[in-house]
Amino acid sequence: MQHRWAVRGNPSASSISFVVRDEEGELIYARAKGIGIATNMEAEALALLEAVWYCQQKDLKEPIIETDSLVLKRMVDNQWKIPLELEERIEEIRRVI
Repeated sequence: MQHRWAVRGNPSASSISFVVRDEEGELIYARAKGIGIATNMEAEALALLEAVWYCQQKDLKEPIIETDSLVLKRMVDNQWKIPLELEERIEEIRRVI
């Protein structure tokens, strides 16, 4: 699964997207949508959360997560402190994966 986000300014009008691929790299699902005003990290976390929710709903076991955000990865992996405004989303990501 890969996820992306887009923000102009911080915070600003934002959008998120993610794709889910099978083990051969074939596209299973893709999604993109606007999310309103958000910071870059809020958009990153929401994109990942929606991607893992999708995998859970479709009973896709042990997804491999690809992200270009080292900060988000380290927060999810409990290696970095999570800012208060992201705690709820990061905890939900951890519960789902």
